Amino acid sequence: MFKQTATNLTTLPRQSIDAWIDSFDTVLSDCDGVQWIGRELVAGSLEVTKRLQELGKKVFFVTNMPVKTRAELQAAGVDRGYEVEQEEILSASYVTAKYLHDLKFDKKVYLIGSRGISQEFDHFGISWIDSDCSEKVDVLDAVSNGIKLDSEVGAVVVSFDTNINYSKILLAANYIKDPECLFIGTSFDEAYPTNNGAIVPGTGPNISAIEVASGRKATIIGKPNPNMCKSLLAGGKINPERTLMIGDSVKYDILFGFNCGFQTLLVGTGVNKLEEVRKWQKSNIEDDKKLIPDTYLPALGDLLPFLQ
Repeated sequence: MFKQTATNLTTLPRQSIDAWIDSFDTVLSDCDGVQWIGRELVAGSLEVTKRLQELGKKVFFVTNMPVKTRAELQAAGVDRGYEVEQEEILSASYVTAKYLHDLKFDKKVYLIGSRGISQEFDHFGISWIDSDCSEKVDVLDAVSNGIKLDSEVGAVVVSFDTNINYSKILLAANYIKDPECLFIGTSFDEAYPTNNGAIVPGTGPNISAIEVASGRKATIIGKPNPNMCKSLLAGGKINPERTLMIGDSVKYDILFGFNCGFQTLLVGTGVNKLEEVRKWQKSNIEDDKKLIPDTYLPALGDLLPFLQ
């Protein structure tokens, strides 16, 4: 309806916004930066989400944050007041585990990540090890005698890990020296939004360190890869043209929507603001155009008056 125009919905008459709301049946919403930041709800987002559900819109939550399982994310959403089923949550950790399961992967994973993804591996019966259950690496010994590796490892999966260290990077880089060994990242988020402007590095820096050391590029499963909603698209559960993706990051949420053929809405409560989008609109670089959302709101809560 407003394809890649970054139309500020707050400037439109009620009739136009009503037509826009009628143009989608399904909503995919990012979590951090859209619905909440840390433990704090973004004002009005819960009310808007509930109202969309009351209007008959099917709402899914799509997040690259891999530290919780789907069950834990559902519990966290319910605790915050959301009405959400586990099947309505698409997380990078769950989708990565399902990706390996669908490949019929039957080897071990060397995992750099948190309990959230390791439990999803357990759910799908995927064997994994990390640096806590493998031999510690002595760097000087490695230089002289090489690295002792587990011959059963067939994939390296890198996710969010606040305890990443040299030993983990060294082992990962040596496992993927084997071209048959899969190299997978749950997502490539550089940093996560905060309320105070602090930089909280995401999964991207972990992956980058291993990419530089090994010379290989990781396969990224989370947004903006359409793999993130493969189950919805393949199963015909959603019509892309009548699906709205809501996010705060153009590189992950809006590009994800573009890659899947969804309508897109950027909110200004997280990573990117409208002023940045206006710069991309003037760019002659084709990839910049993919980052332009169809619509924009300063905050998702600004939609509430039009949903009453």
